[in-house]
Amino acid sequence: MKRLAVALSFLAGFLVALQPSGSFAQTKKFQSSNWVTACQKNLSGRGRTCRMSRAIRQIGNNKPLLVTAIQRDLKNRGYMLVLRLPHGLNLPLGVQLQIDRQKARRIAVLSSNRGGTYTRINLSDKVLATLKRGRQLSISFVTVDGKRFAIPVSLSGFTASFNRLKKMR
Repeated sequence: MKRLAVALSFLAGFLVALQPSGSFAQTKKFQSSNWVTACQKNLSGRGRTCRMSRAIRQIGNNKPLLVTAIQRDLKNRGYMLVLRLPHGLNLPLGVQLQIDRQKARRIAVLSSNRGGTYTRINLSDKVLATLKRGRQLSISFVTVDGKRFAIPVSLSGFTASFNRLKKMR
């Protein structure tokens, strides 16, 4: 019961901290890192996982709001987009992804833990090419209390980082 109370107070504090204006959050409330490419050893001790990522933080509290990562999909021999999103999402509504002004695509939230909620999607060659040409990826979601957020993720530097990722094994 105490854990539930702590979790709910954390969620309430998080939602208050976000406070969007109008129907969507304003972009000036967020700051992002550059695309970073790095590898880390797998938990099994064999091999490593390489990914490129970009963290979006809310100005003021400097906590990650969203982490966008591209990594190899070893099963399908391609690449996938992995998102770590905040707690407090309206899970049945999922997350919407939009590159520039193209049609948005809805994807389901797959899991959650104390670090946030997670989803992933395999990236076709066509989508990768669009990301390389694109200027902005927009990630939209709705919180449990109905507030809508559209988080802009700059694609500046995406191609160079992706080319580094392809060379890593």
